Amino acid sequence: YDQHKFRIISVGEEGDVAFTVYGYMNRGSHEGECGLVFYQYSRAENAIHEVFFIPSAKPFQILKEEIGTLSYVGNNQLFYLMFGNSIYAIDFSGEEYVEIISGMEEDSFVISEDSSAVAWQEEEDIYGGKNIQVFYMDDGTNFTIHASEGETIRALGFIDGDFIYGRARESDIEKGSLIVNYPMYALEIIDRKQQIQTTYQRDGIYISDI
Repeated sequence: YDQHKFRIISVGEEGDVAFTVYGYMNRGSHEGECGLVFYQYSRAENAIHEVFFIPSAKPFQILKEEIGTLSYVGNNQLFYLMFGNSIYAIDFSGEEYVEIISGMEEDSFVISEDSSAVAWQEEEDIYGGKNIQVFYMDDGTNFTIHASEGETIRALGFIDGDFIYGRARESDIEKGSLIVNYPMYALEIIDRKQQIQTTYQRDGIYISDI
């Protein structure tokens, strides 16, 4: 039953390999289950060691899309992986992992094109964002952007490593039963040192997206 895939994460100079298997498990200690297993292969021992297993009730096609959203190896020898609504950091050397971001809502986060950076809103309401967390996985740096009084902010994307977000006045937001009108009066682009690179704002003009 071939509803699974392998992904090689890294190959060491001595031939050691870190890799994942996700989807339906055909054999091993998790035979018959679905989820993701992170393995370390040791060439010296000629053996595979399981680092951890994350079970999932989602079908393989959905798992494949989720895992393809974010998969990145940082300079700090950590492997970052998006699985479900969480992002995990996996330590190659210590065989440990930690859930660094959990419970992310759909449309509440953005990921850079090279998967080296992620930004997410802390609030469940994507149109009521008061705080945005920005995290750079290449070196582990992070910071928080706060909305001004009477305003909300929304994560929009990245460009060349700089983060893009929008500002909206709470009085301008219109929420219907099915449609939300979220007119942003300004866009800001900020670098990883939290220096504003560009602000786009025009009198009488609102921005809907980028």
